[in-house]
Amino acid sequence: MADSPADILTQPGRLIWAPTDLSIANPYGGTALGFSEEGVRLRLDASTIIVTSEELGPEPVRVIWGGAAPKIFVEFLQWDANTVQRMFPGGLSAAGTTARIVTLPGTLVPGQAIPTAALLFVPDDTTNGKAVLFHKVAPAIPETAELQFRLRSRTTLPLVFHAMREDGVVSSDAEYNYRLMAIGTLSDLSIEVV
Repeated sequence: MADSPADILTQPGRLIWAPTDLSIANPYGGTALGFSEEGVRLRLDASTIIVTSEELGPEPVRVIWGGAAPKIFVEFLQWDANTVQRMFPGGLSAAGTTARIVTLPGTLVPGQAIPTAALLFVPDDTTNGKAVLFHKVAPAIPETAELQFRLRSRTTLPLVFHAMREDGVVSSDAEYNYRLMAIGTLSDLSIEVV
């Protein structure tokens, strides 16, 4: 509980693709994807199963954990080729020396797996703010995504990242092997890389 309005979190921040060491400076051994003034939206998509008994009618007698499918939604105010490459995998090509051309679908064909990596949301206030670490994500374009190129609208780049179980990492911390994500201050989070 926030004891005062000053304790309420507002968290603009940055997303980092494939961080490897959370103890070093930003981008933590990974690739900076961009800045989000509004932070990120974390949707847990958790499910529970309510068990009832015939003699008690609709009254629950047990609640069973059904799992979760967390996702992070973000709208970038600024981005570069690294970010666009996550949004349009296989659809970024060089044009001249600095320009990039986005093509859709590019070299990615239907049925092809999208590249995955760890993802870190780092709030501007790394001391008091809450960071979010997904151990493995796959980026996707939200189905209702719109890029607005208008005079009185900011052009933002919307992305969603779907959490997945990490494979190939065997940690001495048995619980780590089954985590989809972790939330906490940056100094309390850890990442293990194969």
